[in-house]
Amino acid sequence: MSEQDPRIGAVQGVKPPGIRELTPRAIICGLIVAAIMGASYPYMVLKLGFGPNVSVVAAFFGYLALGIAFRNYNRWENNMVQTAGTAGAQTAFMCVLLAAFDMLAARPAVVSHAND
Repeated sequence: MSEQDPRIGAVQGVKPPGIRELTPRAIICGLIVAAIMGASYPYMVLKLGFGPNVSVVAAFFGYLALGIAFRNYNRWENNMVQTAGTAGAQTAFMCVLLAAFDMLAARPAVVSHAND
């Protein structure tokens, strides 16, 4: 059984009709968040040795970006910004990580073997 929120008169978790997710402001904010996260996440992970959950950070940055630029955004637009930020950060990290493995494969003398 689903609970109804008496304030809005709709079932919680169900998108009301007429609400759009993929809006121009969600795309613009998503590009900004993806650029920031794509530029910073690989460095942070390689510097610290671990990285925070990128989805939570992207959701927070999306909340800030949409909140600063627009006052009347909805959570579904924030979901689109979060998705863009997560994709940007993970893609950038994988490019850096794969490049590092490719560099190590090109110079096998750099890899030390503990059992030698």
